[in-house]
Amino acid sequence: MDWPETAASWLRPASRLTAEAPDAWVMAAAPLGFAQLARRLRHSTDWDPARTFAFASLRDSRLPALTGPDTLHGLRGATTDGATWYVRHRWVMS
Repeated sequence: MDWPETAASWLRPASRLTAEAPDAWVMAAAPLGFAQLARRLRHSTDWDPARTFAFASLRDSRLPALTGPDTLHGLRGATTDGATWYVRHRWVMS
């Protein structure tokens, strides 16, 4: 599914993403749009960043600051060269 980069409310996209209670999520997005959605996912749904895999575009050291403390703790993904990265509290680690 997709969501707009700017929205008056992120509740509808967040609810649609979690409605079917998937085992995991895969995210491909720009950091700013994802940060806004992630805040809503974390505070309004049962979304778990530890069950979420992201594309290299979200490996941005500013992302945890955009979302707030521990919002993305456990999020992980792949880099452009095939390695992995993950979010640990306020840090993006490789």
